[in-house]
Amino acid sequence: MINVAAGWDLAVDISAEWIFVRLHRDRDDAEHMPRLAERVWSIAEEHQKFRVVMEFDEGILLTSHLVGQIVLLHKRLHQRSGVLRICGLTKTNYQVLEIMRLHTRFPNYLTRENAVMGHVIQE
Repeated sequence: MINVAAGWDLAVDISAEWIFVRLHRDRDDAEHMPRLAERVWSIAEEHQKFRVVMEFDEGILLTSHLVGQIVLLHKRLHQRSGVLRICGLTKTNYQVLEIMRLHTRFPNYLTRENAVMGHVIQE
């Protein structure tokens, strides 16, 4: 686990072409505005891999700050010809992206494998 901020950790798996990150919130008093984009970007730069699949634990609720971090990371990766894909969001969290009109930019892939292949399965 890699610490992002007080109460926030990332589980990171690295394959030949992709970085998989899963965000965990481990305390009720976790910092309200973790610098997620900066931490994931540093991992991407360190490994020179700019294809990232991001997952969120079920207990995490997407806030405007976290959505902003997703958008920032997407922009940084895109500048390096990379990609950010989201997988396994709860319906409630995905509705946040729909309300913000970001659902076409960030489809909700069912699994990591679907995200890598770019295959969206409609529920």
